[in-house]
Amino acid sequence: MGHNSLVTVYKEFCAKRNITMAHTSTYTPHSNPTERVNRDIKTMLAIYTDVHSHWPKYLNEFAFASRTQVSEALGHTPMLLNTGREAPLPSILEYYITGYPLTKINPKSMLKNYSTY
Repeated sequence: MGHNSLVTVYKEFCAKRNITMAHTSTYTPHSNPTERVNRDIKTMLAIYTDVHSHWPKYLNEFAFASRTQVSEALGHTPMLLNTGREAPLPSILEYYITGYPLTKINPKSMLKNYSTY
């Protein structure tokens, strides 16, 4: 049986059972928002390490970055849209948990670290 005859048989099958056929477009991963986020995280991982066993070290930070980046289309972060509030920065959480920041920020060392990338 060829493709056309299978389609005819299927249409008759649906018609006899009062089934309304609905056609959808084929799956396109690049248009799926989840796949786009996964692609971005994959790019971040590729930049930071090429050793797959090291990925878990960076995944939380990349997920945080992804959740707190303002969407150009929506004008808000995914965190705000999903929870109704913005995510506090890790340094702010550190302050609330301990009462004082555990790390002192040294701008010169930060600039030195950024210049290596």
